[in-house]
Amino acid sequence: MFIRWNRQNRSGEVLCQTGVLLLAAAVAIHALVAHAEPFIPGKPRVSSEMQTLTGVDRVRVVVSELPEVVARARVDAARIRHDLERSLMDAGVNVVSDDDAPLLRLSVMAAAKESVDCVGYVMFLSLEQPAHIVRLQKTVSIATWTVANVQVATREELRVSAFDSVNVVVNDFLRKKRIATRHEEQ
Repeated sequence: MFIRWNRQNRSGEVLCQTGVLLLAAAVAIHALVAHAEPFIPGKPRVSSEMQTLTGVDRVRVVVSELPEVVARARVDAARIRHDLERSLMDAGVNVVSDDDAPLLRLSVMAAAKESVDCVGYVMFLSLEQPAHIVRLQKTVSIATWTVANVQVATREELRVSAFDSVNVVVNDFLRKKRIATRHEEQ
């Protein structure tokens, strides 16, 4: 949950301001994502998380249930899934229903108050696949790579903003998959 308050500008319009907790969450998520970002110039550094994207040429796609405030803005999971799958297929990643294919999961967390016109949300895209845990001597299915996109939008702009966020996260996945795959081939 984050803190918000309203204030009026000189014209009397109510402005929405997000509080310190949203800013802290955005900074923390950005720092987490930046840690996995390859260091450029020169040969890109590929983190362990990015290495798990190497050679991913097929995925199953799941869009988790959307928060009510997002769904009320006419953002529907079926359309998000369609756009996500189209972007993947256009980039040469096959979308399959095979249970043994890695799972690409898109999920959204959102927070808003009815009295405020703004909605804060975080869109996550995660690649889940089997990984061997040496300590347990067991293979489990876990998220091996995740990206997050943090946004604040008015309720009126939420629909466009949400679909823009889908493009941001899928393009990040595709870009990092290309970097990881090229790095492995060298």
